[in-house]
Amino acid sequence: MKFIKKIWHDPVWSKVISFLLIAMASYFFGVLSWLWEKLVEVFNWLIIDIQLPHWLFIVLLVFPTVSVIKFIAKLNKNSHAQKIDYHNYRQDIIFGIKWRWRYSSIDDGIMELTAFCTDCDFQVYPQRTSSYQIVDNIGFKCEDCGKELETFEFNYAVLEDKVTRKIHKYLRTGEWVKRMKLLDA
Repeated sequence: MKFIKKIWHDPVWSKVISFLLIAMASYFFGVLSWLWEKLVEVFNWLIIDIQLPHWLFIVLLVFPTVSVIKFIAKLNKNSHAQKIDYHNYRQDIIFGIKWRWRYSSIDDGIMELTAFCTDCDFQVYPQRTSSYQIVDNIGFKCEDCGKELETFEFNYAVLEDKVTRKIHKYLRTGEWVKRMKLLDA
């Protein structure tokens, strides 16, 4: 702050700074004046009549222009849809549970397979459903909305393996594209 005060009170620098401020203000107001003139010219052009009023001519141009823009957007969307990469397939409902995962950057393997409630999207964990220690049945119940999800007559490791194999099947057969569209709808 002291540096600015020192420059401002310096007889030479204060004149340079004031000259620059005045030049910038003049330029700014000159640009604004030019823009205003152009705006007035456009307005005058719109209101004068030819065989067809200009404003009507512009209105009639808007509809075909919008149609062309929508057509181009649709073409762009279709070309984008054909370029869908299977890496975008990162969630699905399998065996009555919503699963999410990511792909390994090394070998594209499925990693971090996580279960979610199909109703409220709350993360769910497997719970023992058998009162016998030797029987390894599991089930899923949402702690948020209380929905009883599926139960299985095997442990969580077996379930993860089955879900992973199901995902691999969908990837191999190309069914993942249909399944992704169903989830997006």
